Amino acid sequence: MDRAFEITHIEENQNKITASVKLKREHAVFSGHFPDKSILPGVVEIELVREIINRHFKKTFELKTAKSIKFVGMVILDEVDEVFVELSVLQNEDSPDLKVNAIIKNNDQLFAKLTGIDFVQ
Repeated sequence: MDRAFEITHIEENQNKITASVKLKREHAVFSGHFPDKSILPGVVEIELVREIINRHFKKTFELKTAKSIKFVGMVILDEVDEVFVELSVLQNEDSPDLKVNAIIKNNDQLFAKLTGIDFVQ
């Protein structure tokens, strides 16, 4: 599948997963959102969190529920070509499902906060 982003680095440290994500500004999703000022659509931000989870755990997860998703800043492609994602992941020993909190940022600029995200296999 042709994605609007490329995960360039993932690492885990004490139940925290961090990832670097390069945005592919030539991808078609950016041409319609918005033509004069391309931004990263919120649905793509959610998808990149899911893709980081899938790649890290080497399994396929789907979003089930989300307690809160707040887009607090726009990822404007003329200004930002890479974002950093920080995840805290809780996994119950009795279930393969995950509960995730995430932030998407670039240096000191916060773009999104996702809390209480449930991913299921």
